[in-house]
Amino acid sequence: MSEILTAFPSTNKDELDLARQIQSTFIPGRCYGWPGARVAARRLAGGCLGGDFHDVISGLDEQHLVAIGTIRGPGLVAALAKTALSGAVRKFGPISRSPHALIQRLDRLLDHLNADLREPGLSCSMFVGVVDHNKGVLEYCSLGACRPRVWMRNGNSKLLGLTGPALTGTPGVKHGCGSLELHSVRRLVICSDGLTAAGSRKGGAFGAARERHLLQETTELPADQQAGAILQAVCEHVGPDRVPNADVTVLVTDFCEAAVVTDAGEMSARLESYGGKVGSAPDSSVFLG
Repeated sequence: MSEILTAFPSTNKDELDLARQIQSTFIPGRCYGWPGARVAARRLAGGCLGGDFHDVISGLDEQHLVAIGTIRGPGLVAALAKTALSGAVRKFGPISRSPHALIQRLDRLLDHLNADLREPGLSCSMFVGVVDHNKGVLEYCSLGACRPRVWMRNGNSKLLGLTGPALTGTPGVKHGCGSLELHSVRRLVICSDGLTAAGSRKGGAFGAARERHLLQETTELPADQQAGAILQAVCEHVGPDRVPNADVTVLVTDFCEAAVVTDAGEMSARLESYGGKVGSAPDSSVFLG
């Protein structure tokens, strides 16, 4: 506990405990994917307040939203900001037709939160993806240090480019969007930047090169097993009886071919071929560590 308190000397133990209780209520105990998608999420709590949040939400007109974010800021304020932003994702996510629409709402919320601080310092790195089944596309915003990796059906993988800076609530900052055709995507892996920042007892960070090698090495595992293997590697790097300096969250989404089938009869046939019951998504639960 001493390492945690040293990181935030102005935050006492009671505030830390209260903040963690507040934050834990906004981590989904169980979420659901959608027909044709396998989704898994695991989170390793770090030694700072604020930290990660994530969600998978059903939206308008056969859309589904995937979101993961990391809040940074001073102590208890960051914990409360995380609660506010994750609540806003749940409220506005289902009615947001594009990731940009949700990002704009969250940026305005951060603006209000920072305006009430004596020294504004809240920021949020974030990935928001909207799966549009009718159009057969994944539209996304990737902001700050949150850069997912995708595996294509042809076997290639690539790191998605950033579409804008971290959210800071600064008016006039431009945040763009990217898009991928669903039929070409096999797996989407999103890791919060606490993964690369995780330090060992000797002080060395996990780093981007080790992350890239780990993702490649585990890509053939089922989604939940890959997420678990990634966090296990972080634990081994950090060392026994220690926690990462920041939260580490891994969200893995497998896009089965059924995810882009629009004909109802063909959809049912595809779902049956995956071993699931007609009308239900195979292995669609989000697994939480």
